[in-house]
Amino acid sequence: MFGLAPKPMRRPASVEQVSCPFPFALVPGADAEDALNELAGLRPDCTPVIFGKPETAAGMLGLRQEESYEDLLASMDALDLGRWLAGRSAELKQIGIEAPRGAWPAEHQPNNGLYCVRRVQPPGEFEPEVVIGLVATGEPALVPLLLNYGDWNDCPPSIVHAALAQR
Repeated sequence: MFGLAPKPMRRPASVEQVSCPFPFALVPGADAEDALNELAGLRPDCTPVIFGKPETAAGMLGLRQEESYEDLLASMDALDLGRWLAGRSAELKQIGIEAPRGAWPAEHQPNNGLYCVRRVQPPGEFEPEVVIGLVATGEPALVPLLLNYGDWNDCPPSIVHAALAQR
């Protein structure tokens, strides 16, 4: 009903098969945070997004579907997010998953670093280069719509991501 049924993972494209629908730059992973901040200041009409290493960016951009931004925006505006969240919570409870409530546990500290610019192996080293794209919206919450991010496996559709980010 609300997206619990697994959706098939779409096969990502290779780097050579993907065209980028917006301006982008390749920067060393170690410089990505500074580049992101600089781009944000230069282009307030856009939202810079770090897509990670080129293969990761190609995979994400290769998954894009060509649903119009206007249609996605209208669907997001029509979404009753409270109802969606209640339905999702009920689905998860049916299979024995319940969201924790209460104060954040002291033994778990947040990680405030940029994960997508670092390698998994060896841990902590920066990627040689990452892709930063300038997504054509000054409202970061709408980026999932422009990327049409989500709606595979158990990942909610882009309209839910955007509605949650606006909320």
